[in-house]
Amino acid sequence: MKLQSLIVVIAAAWSIAGHADEITGKWRLTVETPRGTQHPELTIWREGDGHAGTYKGRRGEIAIDSVATSGNAFSFPLTITMPMGEMEMSYEGVVVDDRVTGTIGNPMGQIPFEGVRVSPAERDAR
Repeated sequence: MKLQSLIVVIAAAWSIAGHADEITGKWRLTVETPRGTQHPELTIWREGDGHAGTYKGRRGEIAIDSVATSGNAFSFPLTITMPMGEMEMSYEGVVVDDRVTGTIGNPMGQIPFEGVRVSPAERDAR
């Protein structure tokens, strides 16, 4: 019975670790905004015990210091500098295979986004 319990614990740990790596790679997002459709690029990599990345859009590239993961879900804050000042955003999403969906929270509400991994071969690329 103890061996079966050990196998279950190992399988659960392996599953959680595998989910955490699902977010790594380069993603091409599609975001419908009041100013039209945007296609920013999100790149996430493992850093220490967690994840970090960059967000590249119309306003340039922004560093993401920390990406929280739980299973195949992820979230991270993002501050964008605009002509009227800084805007705080909160990305929350879910990864399923090579697709991602989620929402972007901002002071005006929530905006949905979706995306695809640019290349599965780039999963661990930085």
